[in-house]
Amino acid sequence: MPFRRARLMPWILPAAVLAMAPASIAQASSGTGWRVAFSHHYGAQATVSTYLAVTAPGKGAAWTAGGAGGNGSPATGRPTVARWRNGRWRAASLPSGLTGWLGAISADSAKDAWAVSLQNGFALHWNGTKWSVARRWPEPKNGLPRELTGVTALSPSNVWVFGGPGAFPGVGTWHFNGHSWAHVTSAPGSGIVQASALSAKNIWAIGSATAPEDSIAHFTGRWHTVHAAALTGLQFTSIAAVRSNDVWAVGTLQANGRQPRLVHMTRGRWSRTSLPWPVDPTGLAPDGRGGLWIAALGASGSLAIHRSANGTWSRRTIGPNAAMLRIALIPGTTSLWGAGSVKSTSGVSAAVFAHGRVG
Repeated sequence: MPFRRARLMPWILPAAVLAMAPASIAQASSGTGWRVAFSHHYGAQATVSTYLAVTAPGKGAAWTAGGAGGNGSPATGRPTVARWRNGRWRAASLPSGLTGWLGAISADSAKDAWAVSLQNGFALHWNGTKWSVARRWPEPKNGLPRELTGVTALSPSNVWVFGGPGAFPGVGTWHFNGHSWAHVTSAPGSGIVQASALSAKNIWAIGSATAPEDSIAHFTGRWHTVHAAALTGLQFTSIAAVRSNDVWAVGTLQANGRQPRLVHMTRGRWSRTSLPWPVDPTGLAPDGRGGLWIAALGASGSLAIHRSANGTWSRRTIGPNAAMLRIALIPGTTSLWGAGSVKSTSGVSAAVFAHGRVG
């Protein structure tokens, strides 16, 4: 099975994390460079736990989500979340009886957050007080996992849930209007994997036209596939819509692993450039200064790659004792949160990373 960068193949990620050399990882919210801001070990010492997604609706609120246990399988083990509030991260409670890892999370305010399971077909909602199960998708007759790949919340009455095709067919695209769920069956909406929204009618997304994560889609009241030479032949990992004429996406050549490419839409035209290093990009976020941060996995471990507004590249090593998989800009700042894992003497723990001043 090929390495599916956009979905990170979460069920094999713990094996990569376990290969990290043991170390003592200190937690720190001070400083400004990339560092571990919070880690939490779920279950027994041998249990592997990882945060796979992070979201920040504002300076005082953030969530991260992932899973623990299950021998690294997203269909087993248990889902996990942690919350940033009052200047501290804390592990939070979820409804009892849930099985499987969470792979995506989105929040439009401190009182409205949504998360989806990777393979167990459920969506969760935070109403400002507690998490509850918002929807369950029935198990398909063929017995394949009910794969969900993304969630984008614009308000409590405007939520998109995506189950784009990949290793499994996925549940498709669904929209919640605050009262009921509607299934989007028309292409390319049915193949959306994840999205970045500027407004209710300006959403940019990674889609699957002829292969998983092979295209960019745009929602302006309906979904349509974007056609541009700069997008051809890529498998996309992450997308970030900064402004109406400022949209970025990162991925790799479909035929060659660790051949990363960055694409940019400005003034209605797409351009394409190579990254200076052979890596597998896993996450993308603006830096708040006109540049970008890219989370990536390389031969030497986990990396944070920066591209400044003037196009200058640099990189910071996160590993080999840590793996940062997803990143999110804190609105109104130049600071970011990251989600992933750290390995210490107590085992592999879920971790939140920080860059810039967050407290």
